[in-house]
Amino acid sequence: MPLTIATLIAAVALQADAGDPTDVATLPPWLRERIAVFEAAAVTNPPRSVIRYVYRGAVVYFIPARCCDIPSQLLDAGGERVCAPDGGISGRGDGRCPDFHREARERTPVWRDARERTPPRKR
Repeated sequence: MPLTIATLIAAVALQADAGDPTDVATLPPWLRERIAVFEAAAVTNPPRSVIRYVYRGAVVYFIPARCCDIPSQLLDAGGERVCAPDGGISGRGDGRCPDFHREARERTPVWRDARERTPPRKR
């Protein structure tokens, strides 16, 4: 029985770790450059993030919208725009990949802006 409990504990620990962003140094150069631009800009709410998926048999990178009526971005492994799966004025993106959220697999968070928002100064 102790082996079973130890195995269960190890499995839970691995699952909890699966959501941690990967080392930015292992990402494609174009994506590292984009992340550097995000880090040089003001902190957004929600924080900027990048999530890798497999969609239609290919690796893609999903960048969620930073706010409101701004479309999200889906980029291929070379950094070329595939579509805007959601966001925009309609909330449905550009209509070029309406099945993305339903069909995308192997979700892997690769980066998330961990900076704290600075509260506005009181006047």
